[in-house]
Amino acid sequence: MPGILTRTSRLAPALMIAAFAGVPLAIAPHLLIEYEVTPKVVILLIVTSVLLLCRTAWMEGLAALLSNRAGRVLLGITTLQSISLLISTMLSSQPALSLAGTSWRRYGLVTEIAIAAFGVLCAACVATRRDLLRAVLIAISATGSAIALYAIAQYAGFDPFLERSAYTIQYFGPLVRVPGTLGHAVYLASFLAATLPIAVGLALESHGNRRLLFGACAALSLVAILLSGSRSGLVAVLCAGAVVLASQRRLGARRILPVALAGIVLIGAGLLVLNLAAGDSFRLRLAQWKQDFYGGPRLLVWKETAAMTALHPLAGFGPDTFVNEFRRRQSAAISRAYPDFTQESPHNLLLDIAFGQGLPGLLVVGGLVYLIFLPPTGNSAGPGWIWLRASAVATLASLAFLTTTVCGGLVLYGIIGLLVGTGVPDRTPSTNVSGARETLPPFAGTAAGYLALAFFLAAGAYLIQDLSQQAVADGLLARDPDAMERSYRASNLWFPQPADDLWSSRQFAALARASAGNAVPRAWAIAAEASKRAEHTSDNLADAAYQSAVLAFSANQAAEGEQKLRVAMRAAPTWYKPHLLMAQYLQAVGRAPEAEPEIASALDLCGGLRVQVEKILRPASVP
Repeated sequence: MPGILTRTSRLAPALMIAAFAGVPLAIAPHLLIEYEVTPKVVILLIVTSVLLLCRTAWMEGLAALLSNRAGRVLLGITTLQSISLLISTMLSSQPALSLAGTSWRRYGLVTEIAIAAFGVLCAACVATRRDLLRAVLIAISATGSAIALYAIAQYAGFDPFLERSAYTIQYFGPLVRVPGTLGHAVYLASFLAATLPIAVGLALESHGNRRLLFGACAALSLVAILLSGSRSGLVAVLCAGAVVLASQRRLGARRILPVALAGIVLIGAGLLVLNLAAGDSFRLRLAQWKQDFYGGPRLLVWKETAAMTALHPLAGFGPDTFVNEFRRRQSAAISRAYPDFTQESPHNLLLDIAFGQGLPGLLVVGGLVYLIFLPPTGNSAGPGWIWLRASAVATLASLAFLTTTVCGGLVLYGIIGLLVGTGVPDRTPSTNVSGARETLPPFAGTAAGYLALAFFLAAGAYLIQDLSQQAVADGLLARDPDAMERSYRASNLWFPQPADDLWSSRQFAALARASAGNAVPRAWAIAAEASKRAEHTSDNLADAAYQSAVLAFSANQAAEGEQKLRVAMRAAPTWYKPHLLMAQYLQAVGRAPEAEPEIASALDLCGGLRVQVEKILRPASVP
C-alpha cells in the first residue's frame, strides 16, 4: 500500500507539468475543426480527472490549505465560483450552451470548474511538496520559449503546421499576426507575458550555463511578444515589471540590473529590425495602433456590457451566452461602426465573468486579486513567489483586454494556485493520510472521484464531437454526401452540447452548390434542417435565422423566408443584413411601401458599407 501511495504522489508533478505545458502547446490542424481549442480542453479535463484520482498527492495539502488564510480564501472562492456557475447555467437562456461552452472557446461550466479545480490541486500539491515547484516553473518557462520560437518562425515565414494565410490580414499590405499555438496573436502575447517573469526569475536564481539558458528563454518570449503586435501583451509585461520593481529590496538592484539591460538591448534590436524588410509587418501594426488607438469597439462594448450586467445582477445571463444576449441589445452606434463584425465577448475578464455570473463572479475576481497580493505567511515562501506574483499580475493585466480562453484561465488559476501553495508553511508529506482524512469532510474523496469521472466523459464527448465535425468537412472535400450526413448525425449524439449546426448547414449548402444530380436536393434539405436546429442551439442565433431565411428563399419558400428574417431581426435588431434582404424581397414581390422602412433601416445601420448597400438596393439589381 505505501508503494502505491508513493507512486500516485510521484505522478502529481508529471500531471501538473502535462497541463501547464500540454494545454498551451496542443494544436491538431487537419485532425479537428477547432484544432486549437478542442485539444487544449481535452488535455485539461483528462489531466485534472487523473490528478483528482491521485488523492495521496493532494489530500494532506488540502488539509494544509484549510489551516492557512490564503488557502481558505482559495477554497472559498473556488466553492463560490462552482456554485455560481451551476446556478447561472441552470438559469441561462441556453443551458446546454452554458454547460459546454461555445465551440470557438469552450469556456462553459465544465471547463471553468475544471480550471478552478486544477488551481486548487496545484496549491494542495505544492503545499506539502515544495520541491515540485521548481520543476513546474521550469516546464512553464520551457513551454513559453518553445511557443515563442515557433511564433518567431511563423513571423519569418516558416510554419510546418498552419497556413500563413490563416493569420495574415490585409491592412495596406499583408499584416502577419503570429498566433504560435494559441489561436491568435493576443492570446500568444498574454501567455508569453505570464511565462516571461518566471523565466527571468529562474535565470536570476541560477548560475552558469543554466542562467544563460533561462535568460535565452526570457529573451525569446520578449521577442515573440513584440512580433505579435499585441498592446495588451506589452501592458502585461510592464505590469509584471512593476511588481518586480516593487519587490526590489528583497531581490536586490544588482540582480535586476542585468535583466533590465538585456531588455533594453532587445528593444533596441527590435527597433533596428523595423528599418529592415523583416519589419514591414510590424510597421503596419504600428500604423494600425495609431488608427485604432482605443482598441476598436472595446470602449463601446465595455460601456454597454456594464449596463447590461444590471439586468441580471445576481446570476448573470449564463456562461458563454454573450453573443446572443448582447446582439439582442446592441446599440445602433456599434452596428454602424462595425456593421459586419460580431462582438463575441466583452474582451475583459471582469465584465465577462460579471455578465455570465453576476455579482458572485465579481466577488471571485476580487478574491483572486486578494490572493495575488496577499503576502506569504512568515518565511514559508521561497524566492519564487515574487515571480509567480508577477506572472499572475501579467495574466490579469492582459485579460483586462482579452477574451478568457482555456489557456488564459488555466494560467490564471494555476499560477495563483502555485502562489497560494508556496505561502503555506512547508510540511513533509507522509504516506499516512489518515490525519488528512479526519480534517477533510468524509465525502471529499468520493466527490473527487465522481468529478474526475465527469471530466473524463466530457473530454471524450468533446473529442468525438469535433472528430465528427471534421469528418463532415472531409466529406465535403470528397464530395461524399452520405459520409457527410452520417458524420453530421453522429456529431449531435454526444453530451454535453449539440454540435455547431450553423457551421454544418453552411457545409451542406456548399456541397449542394458544388454537386449535381440527386445529391443536390438532399444536401439542401440537410442544410435547412441544420440551420433550423441552429436557431435553438447556436451561439449566434441571428446568423442561424438569417441562414434559414436564405435557404428558404432559395427553395422558393417565400413566406418562411420572410418569417425567418423577422426572427433574425428580433435576435439582432441593429444588424443591417436582415433589413437589407427583407427590403430586396419586399421590392421583388411588389410590396414597395413595406420595403421603405427596411431600406431606411439597412442604410442607417450599414455604416461604412453604405455605398455597397445602395448599389444592392438599386431597382435594376433587385430580382
